[in-house]
Amino acid sequence: MRAVLSVFGIGGLFFLWVAAIGELVGLPVAWAKVRHTRAWRERPRGVRGVDLLESYIRPILWEAGWVALGVLALGALLTWALGLKDTPIVVAGSLLVFLIPAVLVGVAVSRLDRREFETVVSEAARATRAAGPAASSRGSSGLDA
Repeated sequence: MRAVLSVFGIGGLFFLWVAAIGELVGLPVAWAKVRHTRAWRERPRGVRGVDLLESYIRPILWEAGWVALGVLALGALLTWALGLKDTPIVVAGSLLVFLIPAVLVGVAVSRLDRREFETVVSEAARATRAAGPAASSRGSSGLDA
């Protein structure tokens, strides 16, 4: 039972680590893709640009995490089946487990439709308006009693 729990724990941490790497790759690619759009120039004042970009690429980050877990499981299975546990091949395979999802995220984000970003911005604008003027004013911290 402990082995199963440790595998799920390691898998969860690995999933989050891959998502972080995917964000490091995906955010600059997304910014380069949308920075000249009207939606980017006219984004709501109360919303940070990085939050809009993260919302834009979030579905891809989830997909990359599952792909990376699959690559990790396949690599672990091959390492075990071929008896390569203590060889330099394992180190190279470990690097590929991180490199493959990062490259896939970059390619997938570059293929995203810019109109989807417009949808993300319009949803953020609606949420900002619904929060009211106190939440988006310069002097408010959003923690008013």
